[in-house]
Amino acid sequence: MSDNKEKFKPIINKVLDCQSALISDFIAFNDELKEISQKNLGKLKNSIVRNGFTKPIITWHMKILDGHQRKIALESLAFDGYTLPKIPYVEIDVDSETKAKEILLTCAAQYGEVTKERLEYFISNNRLNALDLSSFVALPRLEDIACQEIDLNEEAPEPKGDPVAKMGDVYQLGRHRLICGDSTDRATIERLMDGQKADMIFTDPPYNVDYTGGMGTHAKNEREGILNDKMSASQFYAFLLAACRNMIDFCTGGIYICMSSSELDTLKVAFEESGGHWQSFIIWVKNTFTLSRSDYQHTYEPILYGWPEKIKNHYFIELRDNGNVWEDIMKVKSEYNGENTIIKFQGFELRLKGKVEGQIKRGKQKTDIWRYNKPVKSDEHPTMKPIELCAEAIKNSSTEGRIVLDLFLGSGSTLIAAEKLKRICYGCELDPKFVDVIIDRWEKLTGKKAIKLKN
Repeated sequence: MSDNKEKFKPIINKVLDCQSALISDFIAFNDELKEISQKNLGKLKNSIVRNGFTKPIITWHMKILDGHQRKIALESLAFDGYTLPKIPYVEIDVDSETKAKEILLTCAAQYGEVTKERLEYFISNNRLNALDLSSFVALPRLEDIACQEIDLNEEAPEPKGDPVAKMGDVYQLGRHRLICGDSTDRATIERLMDGQKADMIFTDPPYNVDYTGGMGTHAKNEREGILNDKMSASQFYAFLLAACRNMIDFCTGGIYICMSSSELDTLKVAFEESGGHWQSFIIWVKNTFTLSRSDYQHTYEPILYGWPEKIKNHYFIELRDNGNVWEDIMKVKSEYNGENTIIKFQGFELRLKGKVEGQIKRGKQKTDIWRYNKPVKSDEHPTMKPIELCAEAIKNSSTEGRIVLDLFLGSGSTLIAAEKLKRICYGCELDPKFVDVIIDRWEKLTGKKAIKLKN
């Protein structure tokens, strides 16, 4: 019996009191055990500004056991101009520095892991807004959940008659910038960037295949193609080289360039010659193909991924479980025949007895094959990319409020994805009629008006 009494001895309350002190009174004690990223520091500062200081700092003789990152955030807020109150703290009663360090490690370890499924349930069950949370809460997978709340099913308007935009025009679309001009011309990109550099690039240059795309209901199946899409081999290489040089010079992070398989080698050579570091090819697997005279019809398009050779670090999403095949499950078709639930998916048929309801989910990993449905109609642009494809790259290689550059903006899918993901898009488009499409598309989405800037 005495053994049990010793085994289950009472838990001792070590909390002495809740007091308050100036931020300068607290002493760092973690030997830089943990490092906070600029992204997470910003979120912590936003949380303090939004909610106030809600969690006391834990100390031992004013040495911080739990609260080092909060101290950094508060000092940064004071530097920004905020007035700080006295900060609440709780003094822990331990008899040695060794014991204090042990407590510090337990605070740093945070034993449990927040899974995406539990986080989704918590957000849903408490009717929280994941998109709002992602601006001030640092949790793995939160941005993926937030992106699921964004409606990416948006259609672009068709080009209308004579274009309003003219070569050299620069437009402000909210926080975004758009120029009608030549992406191979350095002066044009300097005007677009206005002293800024992009944090990443997602772009879709011409494939040099003289492509006009789906004809839809256009009279006589006639339609204008893409500018700069019919060149000799030497001309096309020079074209890509000039464009890649501008990408390298005006970007500090990841670069994604879509290209046809037939010209992929030309692009890679031009990219590396321009000072780019090639890292991988991502494969976009489409749900359909454009009929050609090839023996095998192409149901994929490659995307070159790399970054400027000169940069030492580039941002990539914190959880590096992405591969270079990008895919998303198509909608599963199911039906109930009165006896069985029949589920049809990609040529397979599964029969379950009785009526089955619910969701079928697939854990996404960041591989080098991405499956996104090609837009059913492409009246807006012959080779329009799905917004989901642009969004995948953008959320992997940038954070909110950062600049995404697209030197071949086309119908504006990159800009629309950036708008919905709270990024800033700087875009260049050579064809005035597609500049009009981009502006019309953004105005319909936001309800705002684009502003033409004076030269």
